[in-house]
Amino acid sequence: MKLENLREAAIKFLDNGGGVGEDKCNYCRGAANPKSSDNPDKAIISLKNERETTYATYISVQNELVAAYIFLRNRRSEELFGDSYTQMQKNYKDVNWSGSKAKLKEQITQLKLEYPQKLSEVK
Repeated sequence: MKLENLREAAIKFLDNGGGVGEDKCNYCRGAANPKSSDNPDKAIISLKNERETTYATYISVQNELVAAYIFLRNRRSEELFGDSYTQMQKNYKDVNWSGSKAKLKEQITQLKLEYPQKLSEVK
């Protein structure tokens, strides 16, 4: 797969929502393809690098995958809280932010639970 297609492919896989019963994802917007992931909690992306893989390529792949998770968390955050996940993280780190840090932390944790970043590296 070309690097420029990786983020979209990861989003489709993570947000597929192909599970039923306990595995059903009520907030996923994917195609619900039974041959893809059941829900984001069970969606694990495995990476296998060849010896010849450059560090730059390795980092580029990691960045695209992390961007896929951030995209999904941002979208879900906008739906639930009216603000992006990215902005919520900035607010949480901002010592001058005047909102409730406890509530914000709770919301950020919820988003991370709904779209947990599960990347594994195959040796």
